[in-house]
Amino acid sequence: MVGFKYVVVEAEIAAYLWGLELERVSYKPATIWDRNSGTEHANYEQIIVNHHFESGQINDTDIDGKQLLLMENRYLFASPELKVDLEKSVFNFKFSAGLENFA
Repeated sequence: MVGFKYVVVEAEIAAYLWGLELERVSYKPATIWDRNSGTEHANYEQIIVNHHFESGQINDTDIDGKQLLLMENRYLFASPELKVDLEKSVFNFKFSAGLENFA
């Protein structure tokens, strides 16, 4: 789940990303509460992405290496090198066309 100033993924995905040793990314446990059933799900992690940019900075943004980036605190991007690794994973990630040079 990606929203304004947050990214939450299943703990298994977070562990995979952690293993890739992404720069400027940290993790902390997250709990999701299902209002309909009243149940809590603690098998999630918040990914804190500390590489932010605004749409006007797109041409000046460094996308070398394996990186996650947040544009305008709400749109998650993977650098081209990271996209290659994510596509090889068992998680069946899907990517949209996005912006030029991004995944």
